[in-house]
Amino acid sequence: MTQARDVPESNDDGGSGQIARPGRRIALSLLSGSSNTLALALLGAIAIRLITSRVGPTNYGLFVVALTFVGSVMLLTDLGITAITGRDIARSPDDAADILGHNLGLRLALSVLLIPILIILGLALYKAPSLRWSIVLITFSLPSSALLTISLSYYVASIRNYVDAGISLLQQVLYVGGVVISLTNGFGIIGCSASYLFSSLVSSVAAFLYVRREVPFKPLFNVRRWRQIVTLSASLGIIQIINLLYLKADTLLLSKMATPRAVGLYGVAYNFTNFIVVAPSLIATSVMPLLATSAGDRFANLVRRMEHGLAVVGAIAVMSAMLFAPQAIEILSGHHFLGAATALRLLALSCFFSYLCTGLGFAAVACNRHHRMIVVSAIGLILNVGLNLLFIPRYGINGAATATLISELFTLLGVRAYFARDVRSKLELTKLSLRPVVIGVAVTLFARFVLLRSWHASVATVAWLPVILILFVALLALTGGLPEEIAFARQRIGTMRRSRANNG
Repeated sequence: MTQARDVPESNDDGGSGQIARPGRRIALSLLSGSSNTLALALLGAIAIRLITSRVGPTNYGLFVVALTFVGSVMLLTDLGITAITGRDIARSPDDAADILGHNLGLRLALSVLLIPILIILGLALYKAPSLRWSIVLITFSLPSSALLTISLSYYVASIRNYVDAGISLLQQVLYVGGVVISLTNGFGIIGCSASYLFSSLVSSVAAFLYVRREVPFKPLFNVRRWRQIVTLSASLGIIQIINLLYLKADTLLLSKMATPRAVGLYGVAYNFTNFIVVAPSLIATSVMPLLATSAGDRFANLVRRMEHGLAVVGAIAVMSAMLFAPQAIEILSGHHFLGAATALRLLALSCFFSYLCTGLGFAAVACNRHHRMIVVSAIGLILNVGLNLLFIPRYGINGAATATLISELFTLLGVRAYFARDVRSKLELTKLSLRPVVIGVAVTLFARFVLLRSWHASVATVAWLPVILILFVALLALTGGLPEEIAFARQRIGTMRRSRANNG
């Protein structure tokens, strides 16, 4: 997300070299992250296809409950520590070993403390034996998760997310391989849970050893320092916990108010959105170090351009899900899960608001102005739980998805209001989003009534997706709505071609 002036010809902020490098690192980070996301999505799709086809909607629903239950509590071992680790290292790179060591020690201590509590709670809430064993196995991955995320925050701070991408890819390969072995040998979702634990353990050790090649850190156990860390991260941690709870509330409530089969259907829809929401985090994480070291007009411009890019990517995600939800579900999980199509469309629509909200959240953290957003998060959680309790008995998984959609819209409006008040950065989200949204709606309607001719077209119609995406980008370019980074890249490519033609 670098500016057009951030090229070697510019001398702003201390010289061309200093400015060009961040731009190249962000470009490389986004490129590697995007490629890695596609690879992870493919591997994840293989894993889901294997599990859903072998165990069916009911058992898959139990597996989703186990992952959601442990994942909902996992942030209690984080409390915002990982986010401030990357920020603090970006500001004080010479203190990286000390920051990593104390933050890792704190997270490991919280993880070990939470394991028995989480297991006892899971055994008390759920009775299915396979679900209980799955909860136990996944819970033991908490220390590994702490080691992995803290270690990789070092590379986030230096805008080298390609390292994170490589470790994530390793973890997914191990997980998919374990799933194949488990299902082939008849171990069911318990074997899949064991694969999750194994892949988490190996990838976390690999990340730790890789970082130690540059920073010889180790876990440090200093209670006094831990208090200081928690004081700095507590507000962010509370926001993260509340946000996660309201995003997971639908699945948790479904697990108690609906059948495991309904949870399985909803889990398939939610897995698609898990892939979709990787994009805003990838973009915002790549820009985070620059946001943390910027101020004034430069900070405002970075936020504006980030939000514009997120609006474009979000529109593409929504458009694709609206047109191809049934086809994607049939490819991923088979026709037994087609009942999740409407829920997927609703969840995908909510992701557009989530994209914009994520960008504002990262920007607020970068300048340490995120504290007041706890109010928005708390109200969003209450709203989401209330809507789920109201909608699930009547509308099932579609009601849960609608509750998420309404909650995401409310959260975006609230975060935008607090951002304008506390960060005091002018940002016209409606103006930034207008062209991508209008063009996205127009292209969606054209594709639906001219190309696909149905909201439930055959799997073969997925072949139209590249054409639809090219049409969207072309219309955006004609109306001047492309993100400045893409427009700048086009200009540079054109200049290079003309230069080569002249030299030839």
